[in-house]
Amino acid sequence: MNNKLTDETLSAWKMEAKISLGETAKGAWDYSHHEAILALVTELQERRKAEVPGYPETLPCPVFLEPGLKFDKGVRTQLVLYALRCRADYYAELGGMTAEQRAKHDVGIDEFKAMLQGSQPVSDRDELREQTGGDCES
Repeated sequence: MNNKLTDETLSAWKMEAKISLGETAKGAWDYSHHEAILALVTELQERRKAEVPGYPETLPCPVFLEPGLKFDKGVRTQLVLYALRCRADYYAELGGMTAEQRAKHDVGIDEFKAMLQGSQPVSDRDELREQTGGDCES
């Protein structure tokens, strides 16, 4: 059974509560019960409308954002939006740097790139043990 409340279900409950309210005498004890149900269903509908994002849950196709961002089909849209926000923050931070700060940043990036180019990927555990002198955890 699907536990999600559909708009149709909520609308049906709302209509039922309204009909019951019309049929129930104002002094009857279950009048407040129907009124409470009507209020709760209305609140649920409003919350659901507020929670629905204006974009799909996952990407319907691959997305390429230059420079260097690639997202395949099925990636959560929220992740893409987060990555775009992070990239925008990063570029805003770079834009706010002084010339000295930017030069220092660029030197750090160049050092990191040089470090990556000098490293070779390790193909298996035995090779890793040889390189580390046997200090590899199993």
